[in-house]
Amino acid sequence: MRPLRSLLFIPGHNGSWVEKGVNSGADALILDLEDAVLDDEKAHVPEEVVRSVRRLRESREQIAISIRLIHWTRASPATT
Repeated sequence: MRPLRSLLFIPGHNGSWVEKGVNSGADALILDLEDAVLDDEKAHVPEEVVRSVRRLRESREQIAISIRLIHWTRASPATT
């Protein structure tokens, strides 16, 4: 695996931006499912990211997927 010198963060809700990212020359694309996406579009982001990843598999030799925990709760000490 070669070192990654450039990372391009792309909002995951827009497949055409992902296509532009592929042509950008970046060593890696990071599809953002949370921070860069408007609240009313977040429900549809996972499906669009799946479509984008399928397209990327055809044009890239490597794909890495990182899933960040979006919502979590912490139990209080009194309940554990």
